[in-house]
Amino acid sequence: IVERLEAEGYLGPQGRIARLAEGAGLEVLQGIWLGRNRADNRREIEAALKIARRHPDTVKALIVGNETLLRGELPQERVRAYLDEVKRRSGLPVTYADVWEFWLKAPELARSVDFVTIHILPYWEDVPVAATEAVAHVREVRETVAKIFVGKEILIGEVGWPSEGRMRDGALPSPGCNGPRTSGWFWPDRPSWRSRPCGSSPWSPAGAGR
Repeated sequence: IVERLEAEGYLGPQGRIARLAEGAGLEVLQGIWLGRNRADNRREIEAALKIARRHPDTVKALIVGNETLLRGELPQERVRAYLDEVKRRSGLPVTYADVWEFWLKAPELARSVDFVTIHILPYWEDVPVAATEAVAHVREVRETVAKIFVGKEILIGEVGWPSEGRMRDGALPSPGCNGPRTSGWFWPDRPSWRSRPCGSSPWSPAGAGR
């Protein structure tokens, strides 16, 4: 059952998510895509703020940047400045989303967010994790991050297993891994561990895990 959606930016269909979600009674975490181009960043910020003002009962938080540090497109100081600005101007909770290791490399960002959003993708780890051990890996990572950022809610923004792609050490993409083996992605005894599953992604490059 879906209660909340995540929009990664405002361009194309992403910009219509809040309006469509409002009609369906769903909540939205509105994303702001950040990159090297400051003019593009400014357009993203202004558009997201406009969406939030237009749909106040639907947009519940703003995600300021998605894997920007992973891509090396902005320094953490700039990301933090954007977080502070968006928080001040919107009055809404804000967060930044990235692979969990990059949160450990930039812990100062926690001072500017209301909750920490991490991506845990066992297949894509520097040392790939086999599907049979992926659920345990996700649990361990989440607990590690929670111990570091005490007092912050931890949102698992992306998690899952690719259904196709190349073999990475002991990590084999398979449609079967999206079902029974990864049914433990969600823990009914921990309802606060909100997460967005990430399986096959059509935008991944050919030959990559998707």
